[in-house]
Amino acid sequence: MDMLRRWTNGENGVTITVPPTVTTECTSILAQPYREQQHPYARFTGSVRSVHEAAQGRDRSRRVAFASQLTHYQTELDEGDEADVESFASEDGHEENGDPMRPRQAVQAFKDRNRIRKSVSYKSVLVNYRNSCSGHGQAILEPVVAQLQRAASGDVEAQRVLEVQGFNEDLEQLWCLLDAIQEWVDLRRITFKACGLNDTIVHALCVVLQRRRCLVYLDLSGNTELRYPSLASLQQLLKTATLLEHLDISSLTLKPRSADVLGRGVASSNLASLILDGCHLDQTAALAALLKPLARSRLTNLRLRGNRLDATCIKALSHLRIKRGAFCLDLGDNNFGRTDLRPLAHSIAAWRCQLDLRLANNKITNSHTAQGLVLLCHASPIVSLTLANNVLGCDSLASALKEGLSGNAHLRTLDLNGCQLADTAIIAIAESLSDNVGLQRLVLSDNPVTAAGLVALKATLRDNRSLRHLEVDRPPAHERVDLVDSLLHDIAEQCSSNNN
Repeated sequence: MDMLRRWTNGENGVTITVPPTVTTECTSILAQPYREQQHPYARFTGSVRSVHEAAQGRDRSRRVAFASQLTHYQTELDEGDEADVESFASEDGHEENGDPMRPRQAVQAFKDRNRIRKSVSYKSVLVNYRNSCSGHGQAILEPVVAQLQRAASGDVEAQRVLEVQGFNEDLEQLWCLLDAIQEWVDLRRITFKACGLNDTIVHALCVVLQRRRCLVYLDLSGNTELRYPSLASLQQLLKTATLLEHLDISSLTLKPRSADVLGRGVASSNLASLILDGCHLDQTAALAALLKPLARSRLTNLRLRGNRLDATCIKALSHLRIKRGAFCLDLGDNNFGRTDLRPLAHSIAAWRCQLDLRLANNKITNSHTAQGLVLLCHASPIVSLTLANNVLGCDSLASALKEGLSGNAHLRTLDLNGCQLADTAIIAIAESLSDNVGLQRLVLSDNPVTAAGLVALKATLRDNRSLRHLEVDRPPAHERVDLVDSLLHDIAEQCSSNNN
């Protein structure tokens, strides 16, 4: 290479007799070092470079590469576009100083404004995908081909959404699909759910997506083989994908190192929703490593379902100090049955946000959690509390709900769906509503409520002026139909009057 460089630059003492075409090819190969030696382009950018070229001449060996996965322009105008260009040039085709555009500028501006004809672009993506599969000896994925055909016909949903779920074939087919994604115009939502992805494919996917700035949704859930290298690649993607709002990587095993990398990536991004269901965050070190950076993030939704969180993990939630706006924390399916919820309530009390806390299906049946429920109801950041599918029918928990709702002015929504609340618990809740001034939505559906419970609810609504929406099921068929209908009608009318 040194000999070729000296010969290409015309140094003395180097004599090689070759055809002229070979000389040109060698100059092209050595363009980068040649350019640095011959022409100081590193000092010039934009219009300054153009002025320099006009004065000094253009370096013929300069190799200009321009590629944008978001802007695929037509090389020529389609039939019938000439009239549109003329109209554009006469109406909108003006430069910033107000002067009319020259014809060539008007054509380029027209193409810039209209980007591309989508049908032409998606047909090209389809052809490239088929060629890639053929070159690698792989069968095409018929759902992908059908989607590209719909996209070419103008289907906006097909143009913006790619979903691949339960893929069990050769992973080489996914490599062919990555080739198509590089040229896929306006692809905004990508789902590879339970596709058996490995770290190499995820890294290649992230490299491709870093060149695109329109991605808003990425779902890689169910790919259990992903490890630390995948999280490191996602961290780099989160730093560059400024429009990405939703990330789902459920079913990954997050160890402390991986959790820390993910947390720092989310903290440096614009991500709004992070889904981490079943990620084995029962290790306190991993959960703490994840939550510490998230306090600086822009998240508004964090879902940690099915992570088998215990009492020590609940204490780690103190690292997540949300200090702004609305925030949803979903801790469902974590089996908090015998867990003391008081540390969770104390941690949340220090937050400065409007919190939607979801504790559905946690097998909360033990009376030891009663005091924790009271504190959760009185924690001022909590404006919505979901306790659905927990057995709260015992006297201690019903009394805890009554104590938590009495005089409560900040809780707006309470979901008690499927909590096996009998009439005694419904009556206790109804008594607490008489002096409650904040609750606006109460869900009591899928509970064994009889006419006695409906009577108590109707009576308390005479004094309550805040409850606007009450969900309750019709009692069993053996109840008097006319009485039940009258009670349900009166309850609905009272809630409607509160809306006004």
